Amino acid sequence: MNKQKIINFLGIATKASKIITGTELVGNAVAGGKAKLVLVSLDISERSLKDIVNKTDYYQVPMYQVLTDEEIMLATGKNRKLIAITDVGIAKKFKELIN
Repeated sequence: MNKQKIINFLGIATKASKIITGTELVGNAVAGGKAKLVLVSLDISERSLKDIVNKTDYYQVPMYQVLTDEEIMLATGKNRKLIAITDVGIAKKFKELIN
């Protein structure tokens, strides 16, 4: 796993408007079927992590914890802990980069 490639690709996904950020919006995207993959910060609180794990498990959306808050902010320009990828092709590429 090359974190720099993941950060760079997240920046591209952000510029292409293929992400949703923020706890409530990501939760709604997962429940609504828009989220194809969820990226969770390594620095997220236990309660928030439990909530998003429960939601992604229930709706069968892949979830990964690979970046810190700082790395997410570097890629997106936003201080966020949760990101949903809304494009199937971009989600597939993220899976390849992470695995």
